[in-house]
Amino acid sequence: MKNIFLFLAGGLILFFCFAILNQPCQMARIAYPPMAGEPVESERDELKSDDRVRLINEMTPSGSVMSASPYDAMKVKTLASVDFTASLVSEETESNYNTNVVDKIIGSLEFGNIAFNTPNAMQLDKPGMIKLLLSMRSSIEELKKEIELEGDKDGDKVLISNRMSASLTGTNFKITAITPELQAVTGSGNTEWKWEITPLKSGGQFLYLTLTALFFVEGKETPRTIRTFDKWIKVEVSPSVLVCKFFSSNWQWLWTVIVVPAGVLVYKRITSKKK
Repeated sequence: MKNIFLFLAGGLILFFCFAILNQPCQMARIAYPPMAGEPVESERDELKSDDRVRLINEMTPSGSVMSASPYDAMKVKTLASVDFTASLVSEETESNYNTNVVDKIIGSLEFGNIAFNTPNAMQLDKPGMIKLLLSMRSSIEELKKEIELEGDKDGDKVLISNRMSASLTGTNFKITAITPELQAVTGSGNTEWKWEITPLKSGGQFLYLTLTALFFVEGKETPRTIRTFDKWIKVEVSPSVLVCKFFSSNWQWLWTVIVVPAGVLVYKRITSKKK
């Protein structure tokens, strides 16, 4: 009888120990209940792709999640992040595409020859002419011979498009374009640009001749600088121009110091002879 009592007591003790040890595992399983509206694990695994889309689409027109659960909101944020990353990749791909288009256009341009004159020296305030010729057929030497203006003749081989712009700039020059800066380029003849330049300051001065090709990229006219030439011109001052500039700059002082006293002296001599 005593052995039976000890056996039952030991069994009860083992039962309670097992129950106490198994209780935290059960609590761990129920410590985090599913959020409101979130399917449990068994149901979540059985959800089809259409059901997931339906849960995400349960949104108000303003874009804020109302009927969807926080679990669905997290999925919406994840999709938005993926969409933002995709847009960045798309922009980078588009940028690379635009660059490739420009490279192809520049690679398709043909070479042509140019020649132009540059005066070695100019007189202050005295205008001169500069002429630029471009051709796809004539050589550089042939183009130089066609320029009958003073100064050195320079030439080079450059890339050209069917529309080219040529500009002439210089800080201490008055520059007047005789021809349009933007012109269509023909393959059979010469394209000509011409400018009248007047130096406004003596000493060494620089002129800059810039050639620009124009072509279309995605329907927009886009300029591309092909070549820039910088030329040094010595501007001299003739004695006559120097005298004229001196009188024009100091006429008030000359009037007071020389002209007025001289006039008074002449008047006195005339009056003294009459007496």
